[in-house]
Amino acid sequence: MVDINRRERYIRTKILYYGPAAGGKTTNLVVLHRLADKKRRGELVSVNLTQDRTILLDLLPVKTPAFGGYDLRFQVVAVPGQPVYAATRDMLLRGADSIVFVANSAADRWEETLSSFREMNENLLSQGLDPASIPVVFQFNKQDLPELTPLDAMERTLNSRHSDSFPAVAIREEGVVDTFAAALERTMADLTTRYKIGENFRNPRTVKEWARESMHVIFGWKPGSKAVTEHTKTSGITVRVPVDSYSSTSASTSSASAENQTGSLEQSYAEAAANLTMELGELREDRDKANRRCEEIGAVIDVAQKLLEGADTEHALRDAVVSIGGGIEADSGSLSLLRPNGSMETVVVYNLVVEPLLTTTSENGRELGRLVMEEGTPLLFASDETGPFVGSSGPRRKRLYGARRHPAEDPGEDPWASDFLSVRRRAFAE
Repeated sequence: MVDINRRERYIRTKILYYGPAAGGKTTNLVVLHRLADKKRRGELVSVNLTQDRTILLDLLPVKTPAFGGYDLRFQVVAVPGQPVYAATRDMLLRGADSIVFVANSAADRWEETLSSFREMNENLLSQGLDPASIPVVFQFNKQDLPELTPLDAMERTLNSRHSDSFPAVAIREEGVVDTFAAALERTMADLTTRYKIGENFRNPRTVKEWARESMHVIFGWKPGSKAVTEHTKTSGITVRVPVDSYSSTSASTSSASAENQTGSLEQSYAEAAANLTMELGELREDRDKANRRCEEIGAVIDVAQKLLEGADTEHALRDAVVSIGGGIEADSGSLSLLRPNGSMETVVVYNLVVEPLLTTTSENGRELGRLVMEEGTPLLFASDETGPFVGSSGPRRKRLYGARRHPAEDPGEDPWASDFLSVRRRAFAE
């Protein structure tokens, strides 16, 4: 289930890869992990049995550019296809916000694919979810095999909703990124409709525009092309689950009892692994924030050293703003000082037409600079969007890092009109 934190402005959501055993779900995640920008994806986590007989689940955290003023964190999950792991599939499906159904195109595996699809729909119905409304994308994998189920037959049988579908050879990276791009777009289109994300924005980007930008940022991809991000060696975390604890028990109990015990244990492992991955992701984010803070402190120390050595004040301060802004992926910024009399003086401006704190108003018409000074609301969050600033409690800050707006369609338009600010990256006052 989607997790929307409106105070801290982030959304966590899950895309689930579902399908028959040996259909290529894990291969999809491995390829996505290998092609993605390492700054945008976390570790690929696999939970295996100790004998490596079966994968209980795979999890890949992915962070996209923001949408509607929210940071987005996707958890991409591949479930096991073997019949014995029905409990894990049911548990993971319960929290999915969208589904990629990976069909095995081999002619002799058609019945397995069809059975998996029926099971998925039955599980959705048992959880009170409508299989006809949850976002779904189809991938017809293993198109390189000699004997295939015809594509039109799979489309007619599986894809009655006429959703996006892609022939693929995942092991050769064909169709993998295209499938994920469609899943990303459908997921956000559904969330935007259900939760009214960004509905108050003036001239916001469409979901399609956002999805294309996200795929380009993460994979260097655009429609009709292959991912061009430099390949990195696939690495990850593998958690091996001991099975001896219940294999001996199974021998002395009925088959039904043993199956229940096995299902309960592997479901517990799956839940624990999912929670662990989320915690690891949050720890990484905290680490990155701490590293950025250290870089900021280092930049300030560097400025002090330069000033002591007699460097030009304006140039030294500008270098500090550029350095700190680069740490948050801003391509422009400014430095303003709060005077004892309450006035604000802009010292450095680069790649900005004007200082937005002094020329932009909030939703209620108050100057943003005055809000920062009087209310101590340091966060002006307009990440990758055209939209209203959002305040956040915290200590009083002094600097604003922003980004230059996209070129105005109307040359006469005020570049910092009313309570909206167009940016490329993130703007916040510190």
